[in-house]
Amino acid sequence: MSTSTILYKFKASLNFESLPLPGTSARLFDIKRAIVKAKKLDKSSGSGLEFDLAIENATTNEAYDDEDMILPRGTRIVVRRVASERGMGILSRLARMEVMGGGSGNGNGAAATAAARNPVQDGFYTFRNRDDDHDDEFYFDAAPTAAAAAVDEAKELEALKAVTDQAASLYGSSSTARGGARP
Repeated sequence: MSTSTILYKFKASLNFESLPLPGTSARLFDIKRAIVKAKKLDKSSGSGLEFDLAIENATTNEAYDDEDMILPRGTRIVVRRVASERGMGILSRLARMEVMGGGSGNGNGAAATAAARNPVQDGFYTFRNRDDDHDDEFYFDAAPTAAAAAVDEAKELEALKAVTDQAASLYGSSSTARGGARP
């Protein structure tokens, strides 16, 4: 499985730190979970479960609010620790998720049901091309059969001959007048 790196820093910090993640992209919730573990925010807060991480793009200052949003590798983010309502903090949601059986999801029933239908290990994603998707608009069979290639070549030669004959009739010359047909 390929790995990726998200660069993050807290608002008060000067330098970005790398956050290695499996896959080519990750959900915002899983990035928050990895930051909490990397910075050991779950150990140092004691009973202060009532905080969340506000994340924004470091380049565009776009706030990322949807925790199901997928961020590609190489994204630079700025993290702020903000107060949250009782029971809605990141550590509370992580604890509920572990009680519900882990996996990906942000603690609500719909996300847990969706995760059960489409299980993803640790909530991280790797995007791949579908090898067996023949309905794709740009599908190209890289290995045509010899019979199909011969038929295509014969059709192409017929079409070329028809175009050449039509051009010859328009301009008053023919391939036989120039010394015969070429092989």
